[in-house]
Amino acid sequence: MPREMINKLDELGFVSRFLCESNLGRLVLLKGKLGLVDVNMLSAIVEPALNFYLKSMKDSSDKADRDEAKEIGKIKQDLIDFIQNVPFAIQSRFIVKSEKSTEEVWMTLNRDELSIPTHDMNFKHGEFMAGEWYLLGILDALPNDDVDYEGKDDSELQNMMKMFVNELKNLAGRPKSSFGITPIAIFRNIEPN
Repeated sequence: MPREMINKLDELGFVSRFLCESNLGRLVLLKGKLGLVDVNMLSAIVEPALNFYLKSMKDSSDKADRDEAKEIGKIKQDLIDFIQNVPFAIQSRFIVKSEKSTEEVWMTLNRDELSIPTHDMNFKHGEFMAGEWYLLGILDALPNDDVDYEGKDDSELQNMMKMFVNELKNLAGRPKSSFGITPIAIFRNIEPN
């Protein structure tokens, strides 16, 4: 059923296969590499993983590693608190290669709509899943499309919230150089032998 719907939308000219500014707000069907990271899983293991990493750096024979361990140690608890309190999103990157360029598409996925738990995928594949994947979605953000707007009547609280949201995006959200998409379907093309 979903494949028939995609084919019909494609026949009617509603589906594009290109990442470009003119396709903003349109359906796009892309082919590429699918990667995902479950922030919820990271938040559960960040403290022991960071402790393990810092111990290896402190024991290093390289002075630069030991100095870096000291610097990270100073902000360790703040870093742990931050990661443990980031909204529990599943972040996904989709890498689209063409003859001319390689583009990255960033999106979040709804945990309830996945057929396999993300930790199963991460334990099996790492960040990127094997093989070629297809992504159908609405292109809703362009690289370097940040809007900087200050209203005349914005209060200090409104300005602080804007600053916080922008910093959160910079730290844990869509990279500036990536496209953004609202996914509708992610699938593999399955063919007979």
